[in-house]
Parts: sequence; C-alpha cells; structure tokens
Amino acid sequence: MSNTLPTLRWGIIGAGSISGKFVGDLEIDRSSYAKANHQIVAVGSSSVEKAEQFIFKNLRKNSPKAYGSYSELFKDPNVDIVYIGTPHPFHKQPALDAINAGKHVLCEKPMTLNYKDAKDLIDAATKKKVFLMEAVWTRFFPIVETFKDLVHNKKIVGDIHRAFIDFAIKDFDELPSNHRLKDINLGGGALLDIGIYSITWARLGLDPNVGKKALKLNVVSSSVMDAGVDAISSAIITYPEIKAQAILSSSFWGNTSREIIRLEGKLGKITVFGKYASCPTKIKITFDDSEKEDITIEPPKDGFGYHYEADAVALDIANGKLEDDIMPLDETLLIFKIMDKIREQCGLVYPQEK
Repeated sequence: MSNTLPTLRWGIIGAGSISGKFVGDLEIDRSSYAKANHQIVAVGSSSVEKAEQFIFKNLRKNSPKAYGSYSELFKDPNVDIVYIGTPHPFHKQPALDAINAGKHVLCEKPMTLNYKDAKDLIDAATKKKVFLMEAVWTRFFPIVETFKDLVHNKKIVGDIHRAFIDFAIKDFDELPSNHRLKDINLGGGALLDIGIYSITWARLGLDPNVGKKALKLNVVSSSVMDAGVDAISSAIITYPEIKAQAILSSSFWGNTSREIIRLEGKLGKITVFGKYASCPTKIKITFDDSEKEDITIEPPKDGFGYHYEADAVALDIANGKLEDDIMPLDETLLIFKIMDKIREQCGLVYPQEK
C-alpha cells in the first residue's frame, strides 16, 4: 500500500471469531483501492496464551504483541485505536477503559445493551475528545452506497411507501441451553444480535438522513419469547412525513430467504440479496413498465467487508474527526431508541438493567 495513505495502529480486544474476521480483512492485499494502511500492533485477551493463539490462527503479515489483560493493551503507546470484538454485554467497560486511556474506539455492534449505556460511552468519548464509532460494518459496503444513491438520489423506482426486511438465521431449537443467544445474562435474543441489521436496512431504505437529521418515526412491535429471550422480534416502523412503512423481522428459526430488503416504489421495486442481511451482494431492480429491462448489480467483494469501515475510521481520525458521517453517534442512539422500544413492548429486560 502507498505510504501516502494514513496509517492506523490497531489494538484488538477479544479473541473470538468476529475479531478474527476483522483482522483477516485488514491483511488483504488491497493495493488498488485501499484508502488507508492498517497495522495490528496488539491483541488483548483473558490470558497471554489466548492472545497468542489468536495471533497464530488469524494473522500472517502482522506480528502484534500479545497481552493477557485489556488494561495492559490500553497502556501500550503504539496503539492508536482499540477494536472491541467481545460479546455485546461486555462492550461497555473495556470501551470506557480504552476511552479513558485516550484511545480511539471502534466497538462492535450493538455497542451496548441499551440507549443509556451507549450514551454513557458517547459522553465519555466526547469529554476525552477521542473518536468513537459503533461498528455497523454493513453501512460501509460500496454496494450499500450504490443502493442509497439509486433509491434516494436517482429515485430509480420512484417514491417508496413500503419496505420489507427479514433476517432469519440459525435454529433456536438446535442451540444448547447454555448458548449465549439463549442466555438473558449474555444479552441473548434475536433483536440485539441480528435485529439491529433489519432496523439498519429499514433506515437505509426509507430515510436518506442519519443522526440528528433523521426523519421522525413511530414503532410498534411484537416478539415471540423462548428461553427468556426473543427468538423472533418483528416491528413496523412508520415515517408519517413521507407516508412510508418498513415491515421488518429478525428470527432464530430458519433462513428461508436470501432476500434482505424489498422496496416497493411507484415505478417498480428494488431488492437487495445476500446470504445474510449483514452481507449484501446483489441489487435487482424491476420496473412496472414492461418495456424497461431489469437491472442487476453484483459488484466483486474481497474478504468479509470489514476493511471498508476500517478505512473510513482511519480517514476520519487522520482528518481530526471524532465521529463518522455514515455512522454518526446520533444514529447509534436512534437505533437504540428503536430497540429499547421493541424490548419494552415485548417485556424483555436484561439483568444488567435492573
């Protein structure tokens, strides 16, 4: 990669699969289109052995220092930014500790369990004047930028009044009783784990704005509870100003469709496909006018796609910004308001909130 690009030095917290995918993407040779250089300089886990195992398994080009505690990593002067890839109930404290140590933070989604905890992190980062972003990586895919341009700028299928979004994976019945997705103490349930993507697509499809400029919305929801958590959560998000609704769901029973979102416009419909709602791969546009040919867009993609958000973060920090324009902190808070409302309506309260 070019030496003229900004370089960001990463410390990784959490030695699980998400962190492994993230660092793997940062090692992909992207010399033709990378917007930043990334160095993995430290990995922190519950023991030095676990950190070393993570490094051996996931890294080939970088040789980071292994730490047996998070606090040691936060003291490392070579770390510019901390990526937090632990399970979501364990995001808040290390994020706070990293912020208080003066480190920038990219925290996996959901950033915390609820609005209040997310606001605590944002307030801490604002006070310390460090960069903070929730790692909603999907928003940074080039295909998502194309989708937004087609829908909101070009209005290729006209005004949109309905959107259908679904994300259904796994099989709740086959998960062991002690699995984290069934454990209320570990933030279990479909909403926080995958429902955040369904809500994200509702926001992407119907509202061209983010954060403070977002359109006003209303939420009604229903959930199917099992093992004390939501195995299914569904919601209708209504935007009165544009007379539009998003009907969305997240479920841990089955994966019946590769259709992520279907937007119905006055001139036709636009559909996004992918194996999962987090990883869009194809856009198809069909028109009501039979004389107009369908349009299919299926761009190439390297790796999982985590490098797109990493590049955006590196550019933000190089430019002295404390938050990102695509995923600003007020957008994180808005999504939490929606998720808190859905949980309130289904009666799901985590022990940490009592």
